[in-house]
Amino acid sequence: MEYHELIRQRYSVRKYSDRALTSGQIDEILMAGNIAPTARDNQPQRIYVMESKEAMAKLADVIGPMAFGAPNAFLICADKDEAAVGAFDGRSFAETDATIVTTHMMLAAHDIGLGTCWVGYFDPKVVREAFSIPDNEAIYHILIVGYPAEDATPGPLHAKRKTLGATVRVL
Repeated sequence: MEYHELIRQRYSVRKYSDRALTSGQIDEILMAGNIAPTARDNQPQRIYVMESKEAMAKLADVIGPMAFGAPNAFLICADKDEAAVGAFDGRSFAETDATIVTTHMMLAAHDIGLGTCWVGYFDPKVVREAFSIPDNEAIYHILIVGYPAEDATPGPLHAKRKTLGATVRVL
């Protein structure tokens, strides 16, 4: 798909069919995350693939309705010890790296005909406990993924965008 068409068509899917992803689709999405740029190319991302019904049921228990009935999900974390640190301010790039990786995965999923919803509404402490995530890994994003239900539509605010003049400053 042409890039600008891809980013215009993609929306947060909040209703899914029960059709699970194939291992090839999962691999393609994971590869997109794997080639994402990270600070100093440290690649601190740690991605947990939710592909079993048991894992998705546990995820739904943890995040409730935010699972949207999707058959699959990715939990994107970053190893805090491996993340690059800013030379001037000492800021960790762990969250930035995880965000870039998640964006690559989200767009790759859409490119192969899947829907996603980037879930940020969850308690990291509860997720950590439920999935035994090591303490050195910061939990940043949950990417719900699957085939959109036939009646899935973008949310009412999807097309509402501020003008460039409201968000861009030219220096």
